[in-house]
Amino acid sequence: MADVLKEDKGWIQTAAEALAHEFNERNGGLTFVKLPAAGSWLRAPTSRTRSPFLKSRPNAKLSLASLETLAVIAYKQPITVPEILEIRGVHSSSAIKNTS
Repeated sequence: MADVLKEDKGWIQTAAEALAHEFNERNGGLTFVKLPAAGSWLRAPTSRTRSPFLKSRPNAKLSLASLETLAVIAYKQPITVPEILEIRGVHSSSAIKNTS
């Protein structure tokens, strides 16, 4: 992790231990455990490979209409297509198709 983040290993170790203590004392839904074999999952992205956890940019871009439609859906769930059309005041069927 220190190599990928280009940080001091001691600082990463201290931060990871503090985070593990906080998560594990909380007795919540998350547990922080050290997995020595997880190093292959956490690596710096290269031109040929990508880490599943460290991506430089999202692959998908959404149009303004799609973002507006998603915002309406997120705020007013559950909602029907006619209700979305009424709220946005424009024909949204293509934006609705693209967001599903």
